[in-house]
This record gives sequence, C-alpha cells and structure tokens, in this order.
Amino acid sequence: MAEQKRLLLIYPDFLEEDKYSKNKLGNYSEGLASISAVVKGGGHDVKLYHELYMPEKQEFLDKVKSFDPDLIGFTARTTAIPFITEMAGWLDDNMPDIPVLIGGYHAILVPDECAKIRGIDIVCEGEGEYPILELMNSMRDG
Repeated sequence: MAEQKRLLLIYPDFLEEDKYSKNKLGNYSEGLASISAVVKGGGHDVKLYHELYMPEKQEFLDKVKSFDPDLIGFTARTTAIPFITEMAGWLDDNMPDIPVLIGGYHAILVPDECAKIRGIDIVCEGEGEYPILELMNSMRDG
C-alpha cells in the first residue's frame, strides 16, 4: 500500500486589531473539522495549525516544517487575506515544492483574486472535503 500523505490545515483565527495578542481563545471551524474527518478517513494524516495571532516569519516556518506536510491548506475569511498573503509568500520563498491551497468563503466568493496570491497553487471553490481527499489520493498514487 502506498504511503499516507500529510495535510497541514492553517487556520488564521485573529483579526487585525488583535493580531499580536497571544492570550485569547480561538474559534471552532466546522469546515476544517469536516475536511479533517474525511481526509483522515481516507487514510491520510491531518494536522491543524490554529493561529491565534500573527506569527513572526521564522516562528511560522519552523512550525510548518515541524509538521512535514505534503500539502498545505489555508482557510480564508476575507479579514484573514492580508495575513494569508504574507504567509503564502513566506512559503513560496522557503518551501516552494509543497503545494498550497486556499479555501473558505473568501475563496468561494472571489476565486480569481485568491489565485493571484503569490504562493497559492490551488483554489478550492466549494466544499473541500472530497476534492482534497481526491488530491491527496492522487499525490499518494503518483
């Protein structure tokens, strides 16, 4: 059997006014939980990087590398796009061989805008559970 692939879901769960506040509680994401369940059910590994504040560049890269992902996915609300744009650029500069996707309601509303973000390779324009599983299976199967 082919080796399982590793998906890292990045959830920027903060707003501009509290982007450096490290002492707050986060929000639950049913969408990410559903994606995780389907992808895990398909035999792959899924990790969540739940960002409660905007990390510094090296902190972010170290954390992402510690997950050793084969695929990285951002979930995007409109208010998170400036932060995702910055982080996707860091990934493009430092981990260019790992595909990066973006989903969430901002990607559904303006997929062409999201496709123009440097470092974003794939835009998910709807429910992501099964398309991401299919992508992970294709990556696993070569």
